[in-house]
Amino acid sequence: GSFPLVVYVYSAVMNLFVPSAGSKWLIEAPFLVPAGEELGVSVTTLVLAYAYGDSTTNLIQPFFAIPILTASP
Repeated sequence: GSFPLVVYVYSAVMNLFVPSAGSKWLIEAPFLVPAGEELGVSVTTLVLAYAYGDSTTNLIQPFFAIPILTASP
């Protein structure tokens, strides 16, 4: 029952080092999805825990501001 929490925390920590959600998913999915299936966690729950963990630390690391900097005069 605690696997989604582990995915949430792991995704949040990993986001500090790999800020792109797509790249991070390519790194994490090959072992998170089979582990979740083995533990009886649905893929939907797994992806939501991943997305919430990813979005939690987006405000900590500065890469979220790059599009804003390019739009300013």
